[in-house]
Amino acid sequence: MGKGGCVITTPQPAPATLSPEDLTTTSQTTRRPLRQITPSLLATKTTVDECWIAYEGYVYDVTKWLPKHPGGIRSIMSAAGHDASSVMKSLHTPDTLSKYIRRVRKVGMLVKEPTTTTTSVSSLVSSPPAAASIPSVETEGGDTASLTPTSSSDDFTEEEPSIASSNDDLDTSTTTSTTSTSNSTVVESAASMKRRNAESRNELIHAEFTRLNEKLIQEGWYKSTPLTYWSPLLRILSFLSIGVYLVLDSQSRGNGPLKMCELTLGSLFLGFFFQNTAFMGHDAGHGSVFGNFQIDFWFGLVVGNLLTGIDVGWWKSTHYVHHSATNAVHDDPDIQHMPLLCFDERMADSRWSTYHGRYMPFDDIAAMIIPYQHWYFYPVMAVARVNLYIQSFIHLIKTCPFANFGDAGESVIDERTGEVKEKYAWPKPSNTLWFACVACLGVFWTGMYQLLSRLDMISTIVCFAVMHFSAGLLHVQILLSHVAMHYCADGSGYVGAISAPNGNDEAGYYEWQALSTMDVDCPTYMDWFHGGLQFQLEHHLFPRVPRWKLRELVPLTDAIFAKYDIPVVRVPFIEANRMILKHMATVGASVAEQHFKQKSE
Repeated sequence: MGKGGCVITTPQPAPATLSPEDLTTTSQTTRRPLRQITPSLLATKTTVDECWIAYEGYVYDVTKWLPKHPGGIRSIMSAAGHDASSVMKSLHTPDTLSKYIRRVRKVGMLVKEPTTTTTSVSSLVSSPPAAASIPSVETEGGDTASLTPTSSSDDFTEEEPSIASSNDDLDTSTTTSTTSTSNSTVVESAASMKRRNAESRNELIHAEFTRLNEKLIQEGWYKSTPLTYWSPLLRILSFLSIGVYLVLDSQSRGNGPLKMCELTLGSLFLGFFFQNTAFMGHDAGHGSVFGNFQIDFWFGLVVGNLLTGIDVGWWKSTHYVHHSATNAVHDDPDIQHMPLLCFDERMADSRWSTYHGRYMPFDDIAAMIIPYQHWYFYPVMAVARVNLYIQSFIHLIKTCPFANFGDAGESVIDERTGEVKEKYAWPKPSNTLWFACVACLGVFWTGMYQLLSRLDMISTIVCFAVMHFSAGLLHVQILLSHVAMHYCADGSGYVGAISAPNGNDEAGYYEWQALSTMDVDCPTYMDWFHGGLQFQLEHHLFPRVPRWKLRELVPLTDAIFAKYDIPVVRVPFIEANRMILKHMATVGASVAEQHFKQKSE
């Protein structure tokens, strides 16, 4: 696939069979019949030169929208060639979707694949089916080919020869199986039946969550309440003030243990400041503070760039992809930490990262250290925030509006297989916005320097280490929600999932969230520490619902999952840590053994 990978599977509202009225549906703007586009054709439109997605039964060409998308090109490309209805509804407000979908070119109507049929030769010759009873579908060649003996000559169809005019056509129509009757006999293949069962199941689940979403809208769950942030703001300002005071006051305590205790305590408060401020930046990134993405972006600029040193633009570029392609080996940047950490055995195959635009390496050195990843996982998480600083600067360099550092269109070749991939472009913000991001980061690092420069060398090292170690608990929590769960090669559980316990070898968008995400169970009084995001599954299902309402959302989503026998994993914090360590130990040992085994052969 041109995009390298992510598949978002969502139910298709189009009927299984089309009536003559459906076939003559016309566009009000073009006054021409809408093209009938099958999923197989849609799946071929996955490049930056031709990118199509489906939404609510219609297919749209979003190629020209890619560089304009506020969430970045990568989040759209993760859904390219597939039905993105569920993920679009979860991440955007109805008003946003209604406003911007009109600006995108509609190319046709999404229909289901034609049923695999077998028909007797004699029946085909003697009594061909009526033209109005079988729909036309869009073929992979881009034209609309009728399944009837002849077709009209409009712009979207091509004329087909009579069925009885070619023996080759007769042989093709009877390849699947042979029928001994003289009447027309329809036989659906087992694979086709299994696929349709999966689609029907996904449609039912999608409908359930759509109704729940409408209920949440009517009851005001998404309503922005900025005044409720007075308590979190007071908390983070208290953490910051107390932390700075204790760190600076420790320098007057001499060189005894009291100095180190006060310094450590103050650094812990600064770490909690980073952790709790990140929760607010997360809300701003999802547009759930003020309910306006532009205002929320500037708020995120303050709490992200200025207060914590993390660029809000970089965060949005990764986080939106994480939501649209959770635990997808090719697409999800939150699980792509090779060669240091390997969470799924397929990552050891030097997979292509659509986000980073590179192949994720796995060599002899990686094979030697990965088996011990469960030992060094926590030390890595303790300094993971430093990597976020680095990624923020890299993102600002690549998105610089008056320079070209993005390597857009650069081809990358896999030396092992010869496979060629193309890097995606990075969106260019306005000069004003870019300078604002840089300036806010400059203020942050100026403040950090002013604090640390007032400490002696040992105190500087201790303060910087402790504040980032304590802030690293947030990184542990986020990875706890996904690492020990299921993975797929591409997309929301459709391609290469470890397992889908529905008997259909695939999972729709909502079901995949439950298979790839776990909740951390904790008492209510610990919500401040986890920020409400311990209910990560509920957050993935409804990202715009405020964090403090996610606990109330649990019984509503659990009821739907229980109805369709979809497992939900919700375990205490300690048990979640045990699960992730066990998972990493198993995967690390397996990939190392496989690597050296293949090398010896």
